[in-house]
Amino acid sequence: MDHLSVRLFSTPAVFKGEKRIVFPSRKIEALFYYVFVNKEATREELASLLWPEADQQTGRKNVRNGLYYMKKTIDMDAIISPNKSIVMFNSNVKVDSDIEKLLSDDEWIDAYTGDFLQGFIVKDEEALENWILESREKYRSIYVQKLYEKIKRDFKSRKYESVEKCARRLIEVDEYDEKAYRVLIKVLAEMSMYSKAVDVYDKLYEKLKKDLGIVPDVKTRTLYNNVKKKRSNIEIYEIKKDKKIFYGRQQELFILSSNYINFYNGDGYSSVMVVGEAGIGKTTLKDKFLEMIEKNDIFILESNCYQAEEEFPLRPWSGILTKVADIVEEKNVRIPSSLGKIIQSFFPSIGFNEEKSEDHLDSEENILKQKLVEESIISLIKQISGIKKTIIIFDDIQWMDNLSLKLLAGMMLHLGKEVFFLITCRNGFSQRIANFIADMIRYGRMKKVELRRFTKEEVIDFAKKALPHHSFKDDIYEKIYKETEGNTFFIVEYINSLRENREMDITSARINDILKSRFIGVSEDGFKILNIASVFFDDISLDILAEISGMDKLKLLDILDDLMKRFIIKESNNKINPSFMFTHQKLREFIYNMQSASRRQILHNRIGRLFENDLTGDNKDIAIYPKLIYHFSKCGDIESALKYSIKLASFYLDINHELFPILYDGNGQSANNSFLSYEDSCKYLSNIEEQLAKLKEMHVDTSEAKKLEVAFYHMKGRYLIRHGQYEQGIELIKEMIDNSLSIGDIGYVLKGYRQLTYYGIQTRDMKVMKDNIEIGLNMAKEYGFDADVCMFLRLYGLYKIMIKDYYHAEDLLNQCIDKFYFIENSEDKYCMHIAAAYSYLGDIRRYNMKFEKALEYYDIAISLCEHKMEGGSLAVFCTNAGQAAYDTGDYIRAKSYFLRAFQIYNKVDSIWGRAIAEGYMTLILIAEGHYKEALESLKRADLYSRQIKNPYEIGLIYRIKAEIKYRMEKNSQLSDVFYDYLHFDLKTYCEEGIKFLECGNDAYQIEILNMFMNNYDA
Repeated sequence: MDHLSVRLFSTPAVFKGEKRIVFPSRKIEALFYYVFVNKEATREELASLLWPEADQQTGRKNVRNGLYYMKKTIDMDAIISPNKSIVMFNSNVKVDSDIEKLLSDDEWIDAYTGDFLQGFIVKDEEALENWILESREKYRSIYVQKLYEKIKRDFKSRKYESVEKCARRLIEVDEYDEKAYRVLIKVLAEMSMYSKAVDVYDKLYEKLKKDLGIVPDVKTRTLYNNVKKKRSNIEIYEIKKDKKIFYGRQQELFILSSNYINFYNGDGYSSVMVVGEAGIGKTTLKDKFLEMIEKNDIFILESNCYQAEEEFPLRPWSGILTKVADIVEEKNVRIPSSLGKIIQSFFPSIGFNEEKSEDHLDSEENILKQKLVEESIISLIKQISGIKKTIIIFDDIQWMDNLSLKLLAGMMLHLGKEVFFLITCRNGFSQRIANFIADMIRYGRMKKVELRRFTKEEVIDFAKKALPHHSFKDDIYEKIYKETEGNTFFIVEYINSLRENREMDITSARINDILKSRFIGVSEDGFKILNIASVFFDDISLDILAEISGMDKLKLLDILDDLMKRFIIKESNNKINPSFMFTHQKLREFIYNMQSASRRQILHNRIGRLFENDLTGDNKDIAIYPKLIYHFSKCGDIESALKYSIKLASFYLDINHELFPILYDGNGQSANNSFLSYEDSCKYLSNIEEQLAKLKEMHVDTSEAKKLEVAFYHMKGRYLIRHGQYEQGIELIKEMIDNSLSIGDIGYVLKGYRQLTYYGIQTRDMKVMKDNIEIGLNMAKEYGFDADVCMFLRLYGLYKIMIKDYYHAEDLLNQCIDKFYFIENSEDKYCMHIAAAYSYLGDIRRYNMKFEKALEYYDIAISLCEHKMEGGSLAVFCTNAGQAAYDTGDYIRAKSYFLRAFQIYNKVDSIWGRAIAEGYMTLILIAEGHYKEALESLKRADLYSRQIKNPYEIGLIYRIKAEIKYRMEKNSQLSDVFYDYLHFDLKTYCEEGIKFLECGNDAYQIEILNMFMNNYDA
């Protein structure tokens, strides 16, 4: 049945579903409202109310006709008559009405939207009009009383925003209610919004004077004078405090502090994003908020986003995690070693509990998926926020890279009550930032606070309060507003120039002159330091300043101290190296742009070379690469910038997973998701390609430039192949090999042949595989590349397995292992390659049905890499071991291997071999009697085998389906669960399984299928 919606406050209306009901006349509509509100009435009562001039018989007839037309209009029995004298509203009709909400205890505050039956008139019906007026006053009084009661409760519990809302509602109901105005003034003052409180009084004064010819009463005037006095004291204090000037922004500050208080007390809160133009006061507001809170009770993790680092993944999080590492050390927090290793792999310069990341991570250990990194960082932040409440602050997220933004969004959605986020952002942001803001607001995780320019009146008030002992003509204040246009940074600079009596003609000064005057009195040495510091987009360490300036550190500290007193620079939060930065980016930009292009170029080059000296040759260098790219790009050294761009891209593009290569899944998608999105990866490669093109245009023909071209072709070629663009990718790899040969870079030549071999493995092109292995192996031997010899021996062993030449395969794999152990630190650097060789030896035993022996080799493979970072290869080793254990009949041992594999698969987001693990787990669950769980596992196995498109895995899932189909004939419960999913007959599953498995080497599985076939035929 359709329900009715009845609106009685403001303009009345009745809706049936979504359709508004139009009554035939005003009297019939009034009849409906009267009965609905009173629930029942006598026919005589209705007749005298609506037809007072009619006689009794005519009145009753009019009521009867009215009820008839009402029923016809509404098309339902909304009003019924249980007997000849009574009319009542049908209690079985579902109704939603604002009047019922007003009378409830929870939904009342938004129910009252205006007077009862506002604007509803029936001409010349005095009795009806009296009823409407009495009801109007009744419901208004109920609403007002409820508001005052709520105000009393909320004032007591310091819910000031709610009090403000209620007070404004009272004023809407009665615009002359001075008590309501006093409540509003008082609550605004409690929230430190003194200017707004004064504005409320001014509006009340003007209204009373204009409309009634009176002034506010004594209570209101006394409250106003107290608020005005308090405002004056506080704002003068803020402005006099030091060179930091803070004016206004009381409402914004209240939003920040009230949400923080709720967060601290464990109540409902939202994180806050402060948005506004450059120089509007976002950072000043943030700093003011931090001054107000008790810092001993919380952890504050703060990081800046810089335009120069916008293209580099996760740079803003490096600052956060560095501070987390300090907390971990200071509080002696013990974190799982696996979690520390995961984070260190993408933030190598960060150490936890004295554990350092490996200098030489194997290629697969170097690969982390976005989900894994996100979960690890969230887990770490959760751990420290369990010790103290935590605030995470990001300045200028308009420069945050995509990956950092996704991590921030994930953290804000998952961290619940543990963390308060404070974010600043310039307006005019990109669509990706707009989407982030919309999502966070939609999910109730964030409030957006917009800082607007000060009005002309506010600028004049600001200037007068900041300069109480100056007496200027009005045109000077007008000049301040005109030149600054209400931008906070420029207002403050203008005021400081007047306050400090800088040598300038204020009547003709422009903003550039104001900024110049900011540096009056700075010494020559001070300017030298500022010139150097301005070349850094972030902070600069004392050591680098001393190195570049050539100054003694003690003298340098005196200069820096003077600049800090002038509030031009400030000390940054760097516990390891004392570092400094400009107090505002506009000051840095001004100094930077004042220098000649040649001077800037020399400084950028000098700084770049200094950073090069800090390189250690391991993964920790990725923290330095963005700085090198920035400085070398700025000084015009494209070759050096390109060199480090390629190094950084090689780290972030997940293209090194080559032990069990998953190049292409057949649908144009990588079967193993890369750390960066496809779009970001393409953008990365495109940027490097543009730099390479610029280098060629400059006719730079050094050996280093050619090496860079080779490195780029190798990186892009591998990436294209991995995403299914075989033809273009192979062409680049072949060109890379030719170029490498021309410059004598044998290392890259061998990498190229290995990549072509991986392509052969993926496409099962035995000739391509054999040709490239033999060329690569012979070349590696000829030039003495021992590690490469081992790698090609392993690949040659794999080739022999694939053509079922197990005898020679075993010999090649043993050679590979023996030779690896002769290489220094091989167990650390090449452990995954050695483990893979042992796993292949296990495969040979399994293909020959020597399952116990196969398990010995799989266990060696697992033991070699289980103490390293868990990657997709370890999951494959566990899956292989589980398969062998199952085939021996040891289901308990098999299950333990598969469960370990699933743990790893879930972490690394890899699917190679996962279908096999899910398939065998299906059989184990069936043996345990868990049929429904087994069906879900089989469905996952199907999904993964279709994604990977590996014939062996597809064939194995058909073999598992055949076994289930075989068992279903004798197990009715099993048949009931799997009947709808396995709708083919046993023979079909056997034939399909054999067809796919013949591409592999697993004779045992084919033998099982033949046995099922024989039983089927019998």
